[in-house]
Amino acid sequence: MGSVYSIFYAQVDEFNGRLSLNLTTATIMQEDGDIATVSGGEVTVRGAIVHIAPGSGIIKRCPVEGCNRALSRQNYCPVHEIQPNFVYDLRIKGWLDDGEKTHNMLLQREVVESLTKITLDAAKEIAENNPLGMDEVFLRMRDAILGRHVICTGREIENRLLVNSCEPVKFESSEHAALLNQAGGA
Repeated sequence: MGSVYSIFYAQVDEFNGRLSLNLTTATIMQEDGDIATVSGGEVTVRGAIVHIAPGSGIIKRCPVEGCNRALSRQNYCPVHEIQPNFVYDLRIKGWLDDGEKTHNMLLQREVVESLTKITLDAAKEIAENNPLGMDEVFLRMRDAILGRHVICTGREIENRLLVNSCEPVKFESSEHAALLNQAGGA
């Protein structure tokens, strides 16, 4: 932490204008005496979840060490091809509207579980025992959080909010009444 590293033989891929850095085959060497100062970059956004994107819910990840990419429905990894021994995971990709700006957000498993109250084990069971499979998990998660007001904290990188924590906003009748009075005009 706080050190400078030199990275050799890393791979950079570009897809739809976004860069992806793969360190699987890289050689990483720590530089002596150099210290890098990095800002925390934490932001807190309060708003409504207005969209849950496809690719949310229970997903399959590539099991190759260092890859962790989401697989297609046919268990295909763009780097390592077909992966029959995939690993299940949870994520939500969506939009959070704070009233002024819409934030593209990404929630990882721990945050998804706490927000939707659906654990990875429960999601696996739903996916395996339901005719809709993985789509049923997506639908249940969407129904649980779409339109809900939340406070999310995380890092914003390239217009995407990588959420570390997210909590529902509790209903305050006094705030609601004040907003209704304000909307009524003078």
